Amino acid sequence: MRLLLDQGLPRSTVRHLDAAGVESAHVGEKGLATASDAKIIDFARQGGWAFGLLSSVSVYLLMLDETIVPSWHGENCSSMALS
Repeated sequence: MRLLLDQGLPRSTVRHLDAAGVESAHVGEKGLATASDAKIIDFARQGGWAFGLLSSVSVYLLMLDETIVPSWHGENCSSMALS
């Protein structure tokens, strides 16, 4: 799995995930720190990334898209598989 982390998550999380064998990147590392949600979602889709985020607003926006399947949802964190 490739996991793209949203701006609400610390960039240091990438280091920990990579150490655990999970390929990951932060939107800030990909030049998307100020990008719109739509641009980040498009980037994730094109690159085959799952999307990790904290924002409940972003979760709501993603859930409106029927091609996105929630793969994990916790109290403060969600991950979406983008098809």
